[in-house]
Amino acid sequence: MFQTTQRYKENLLSESDEKRLEKALFDKMIRQDYEQFLRAEGLYQPSKPMIQPVQTRFSPFFKAAAVFLMIGSVGYWYQSAQPIIKNTAADLEKQVNQSLAETVLLPQTRKEGKETVAENLQSFQTAYSNHEFEKAAHFIQKIEPKYADDFYYWGLCNLYLAEPQYVIAIQHLQKAADLGKEEAVWHMALAQIKLNDKVAAKQSLQKHLGYGREWKRADAETLLKKL
Repeated sequence: MFQTTQRYKENLLSESDEKRLEKALFDKMIRQDYEQFLRAEGLYQPSKPMIQPVQTRFSPFFKAAAVFLMIGSVGYWYQSAQPIIKNTAADLEKQVNQSLAETVLLPQTRKEGKETVAENLQSFQTAYSNHEFEKAAHFIQKIEPKYADDFYYWGLCNLYLAEPQYVIAIQHLQKAADLGKEEAVWHMALAQIKLNDKVAAKQSLQKHLGYGREWKRADAETLLKKL
């Protein structure tokens, strides 16, 4: 404080430092004047010293041991949590794969149009029933898809391929859902989980449950908990 005051007298302080010093000196003067006034009136009571917290000094060895224990506990928690995280992800993957393995059966009837459409439809049904999904997708594309079922089974074909085309499957399933095919939403959720799009998958599962149907309700609820 003395050195700062000396520099102030010699005009060596910056303008901001001068203002801070002047304020500090002014505050000190006010406190001293107020204390003198209280003493003169017999009202002065010395302030009680604040209780300072006890500062415990630890040896370097103790500090090192504490840090080691803390790091060890964090590492133990992380290692303990890993099997849970892995098991949850594995369970989710297992359930989705099991659901995808359940091939949806073809309906018995379908509206037919031109003769070429009927021929391609028959070829599609044969290929689909034989699990030749690449060939089935080829024939269903040729029947000029316009019904909800057309897009639904077209999406399923892409979902069931040996190398599934999940993005294309979702596009066709979304079209089927827009046309009123409620089952398409369930398969959309499976494809979205395979793409690790958990936000979209949750929305699809919630939409599926919103239909109020018993079909795949328990499976959808289980998947929602695992996501």
